[in-house]
Amino acid sequence: MAKLRIGGTWVGVIELELENWTVAMLREEVAKRSNVEGPDSINLIASGKVLKDGDGTEKLSQLGIKNNAKILASRLSVDEGKSLKHELMAEEERSRRLARVKAAATALSKRHVDGSLPIDDFNIELENQGGQKVQLGTETDQQAVMMGLMLHENAKNLIRRQLYKDALEVLTMGEEAFSLCDPKVLELQVPDEALSHVMSMGFKERDARRALRLNNQDIGSAVEFLFEEKAKRAQKREDDIRLRMEMMEQKQYGVTPLKKAVNLEKLKELVAIGFEKNLAAEALRMNENDFQKALDDLTNPETNSAIQLDIESRKRKRKQRTADARIEELVSMGFDRSRVVAAVQAGETVEQTMSRLMSESEPFPTVDANSNGNPASEPNNVNSDSVSDNDPVEGPSTAGEEERDVEMEDELARDIGNADALSDYDIEVTKEGEAIHEYLTLLASTDIKKALSS
Repeated sequence: MAKLRIGGTWVGVIELELENWTVAMLREEVAKRSNVEGPDSINLIASGKVLKDGDGTEKLSQLGIKNNAKILASRLSVDEGKSLKHELMAEEERSRRLARVKAAATALSKRHVDGSLPIDDFNIELENQGGQKVQLGTETDQQAVMMGLMLHENAKNLIRRQLYKDALEVLTMGEEAFSLCDPKVLELQVPDEALSHVMSMGFKERDARRALRLNNQDIGSAVEFLFEEKAKRAQKREDDIRLRMEMMEQKQYGVTPLKKAVNLEKLKELVAIGFEKNLAAEALRMNENDFQKALDDLTNPETNSAIQLDIESRKRKRKQRTADARIEELVSMGFDRSRVVAAVQAGETVEQTMSRLMSESEPFPTVDANSNGNPASEPNNVNSDSVSDNDPVEGPSTAGEEERDVEMEDELARDIGNADALSDYDIEVTKEGEAIHEYLTLLASTDIKKALSS
């Protein structure tokens, strides 16, 4: 048994087991001996630090409390006690959220730099302010910069919402991910005359202010810049549509044995030589995107034939699975299985099948005697020329292996999806002043806490 010397609201010694008692248990015991209404109104301080309940599992020994330690107990009003409890709970929730932000940024940056097939419906790439794709040295460098930029964008969003304390934490995490470039000296104040002049040409205030800041207040250069940016945005929209189509195409071909997506540039080269697209994609997939090995397989009659047979086999399996799923769905609605099978084998769409089953009097179309017996898939659901269905071993690698914080990843993706490479020039000087003042206040409070605890 250990002894704790309590002072303040109640003075005395409490004997307890440090390895078994928690802060909540100690607070409750002090409240009981002090004859106060509840433990929420008791505040405990040890070695200059407020003892927090945490998750309720940490023992006093784990918090550094030792035998004969002095504990100061102060009494708060019930409202103050509840307020303190709520404040501590809010702080814990904030800490958990910041940890989720960092974990989600780490997961996204890892997934989008190594060439793996994205499990999301978007892809994250680094671009400069001109819209050109940027490739930095190694995957580690690329990941670090990508993570830092995601956190930076999230912090800017927090600043806009005036959550300066959270923004400071996120910016600190971003600092750990990458080193900031030397800051460019910018003139932030924009003369009203120049701003009005550019806006009179039909541009929005935000765009006009940004252009003037970037072009040293030169009106002619600013207007030229705005027209160039408009053209770049239009081009980017086209590029985004093209990239989304390419991602959808990549997912059709499955992944390599090492879980990488099929390289579309190499696929285009093989197609240019004269090989059929699905055949070339399968050759690249099987050979881990090795162009020469894929070319050797395609020019070898035996391996070429084997690849074709494999593609056809998987097409049949896909159609069979699609038909089986449709049959089970209709049977679960109460329709007779034999009538459902006959309708699906006839190659009808879901609408046609439902209509025929509901009207029971109409005869089913006869199935072609030369048919291979496999129910046909719905024409508008599956492209018969596409090899989009792969065996389970070829599916996306991360789908069942990685624990994902989908909510936080989506939030980060939205931040960078709506990000603007030049948005740093949009924050008003007054807002920046408020953020800097809050930042300095936080630094000062941190220094005071350190001085008190030392």
